[in-house]
Amino acid sequence: ADYWMGNLIGARTLGVLLDREPRLQQFGPVVRQAVFDSDKGRVPSGAYPFANESLGRPDVQLADLIRTLHPELLAEHELAYYRELR
Repeated sequence: ADYWMGNLIGARTLGVLLDREPRLQQFGPVVRQAVFDSDKGRVPSGAYPFANESLGRPDVQLADLIRTLHPELLAEHELAYYRELR
């Protein structure tokens, strides 16, 4: 896999992720630092926008995926649902 995108259940950094599961050091997206979590931001209820609103905003979700996978196509788009782990 070139990228890892999903819900990493509270891993705020790659370091935290690797502390939980050291074997991930050998996983290609972790080596390339191409890991994204869908936990960017919070809404007043405490939910993450991805879980709370992305089904109703497929255009924004698609723009996030395009910006992540092909940044040259949507260079001005600010990620709404995903954040890159560093």
